[in-house]
Amino acid sequence: LVDGLCAIDGVSRVYDGPYFHEVALKLDRPVAPLLANLAEQDILGGFDLSEYAGTDALLVCATETKTDADIDACIAAFAAAMN
Repeated sequence: LVDGLCAIDGVSRVYDGPYFHEVALKLDRPVAPLLANLAEQDILGGFDLSEYAGTDALLVCATETKTDADIDACIAAFAAAMN
């Protein structure tokens, strides 16, 4: 999930260190409209960290309950919303 999202223009990791399930991503735009767009597609896009990170940032997570198809769909929807 992280590699796919970070391949989208305007998305990068906030921290370079190791992570387990969750990772903070920095966006080049406000997070709220992106999350609203994803929610319209029944995708829970993450948690808006902007208030806490001092930049436009999003906490994302994928656990063992998500299939490769789920992750691919999330990445595709995220990429479309970023355009």
